Amino acid sequence: MANLLVLSYELEAIQSFISRVFTSVDHEYSGIVRESEAGAFADEDDEANASFLAMQSEEIAIRSALGELNALVEWELQIIASKPYLEQQEGRPSKRRRSVHDLKWPELHHLIEDYYQFKIADLPAYQDVEEMRKIVNAYKHRKGFKDPRRELDWTQFLERYELERENVFRYIQAVKEFLKAIWSATNVLYLDV
Repeated sequence: MANLLVLSYELEAIQSFISRVFTSVDHEYSGIVRESEAGAFADEDDEANASFLAMQSEEIAIRSALGELNALVEWELQIIASKPYLEQQEGRPSKRRRSVHDLKWPELHHLIEDYYQFKIADLPAYQDVEEMRKIVNAYKHRKGFKDPRRELDWTQFLERYELERENVFRYIQAVKEFLKAIWSATNVLYLDV
């Protein structure tokens, strides 16, 4: 059973974490600006070097938050796919069975869509959730570069996803909207608090 209270707590924890990191990074950036105005840096390279760790902290925090959001969505899709998957696995020898948690994203989609008779891509906030998933996978597998086989024209140079603060908060809201919509579309009982 899905529970909006639990989902709200999980999303609030992610939002709190990212907000705390942003506050800390902003404080560090302010100190660097004060030092720069006081003439503490010999040139722009010295100032850029002073900002490097703060920038890296911000990027790591954004990637972490997006990863947690993506994991939350995948977990809920696996839970929703459990019933149709178990029905599909009935009668198969136990040695040939896999866990629903072993299924890839497209397999989960097909299983849920076929069983519940709707298109996941038609749900509210799906495009944001899919975009977030691509970003997470790009950073996980390719240091943030888009997949040239799927996302780019072969004539283009590699393009990297940019991590932006405001998008994290948009993705948090998108995950909440998307999960509520998929719970509704699959008649998964959830407690709205």
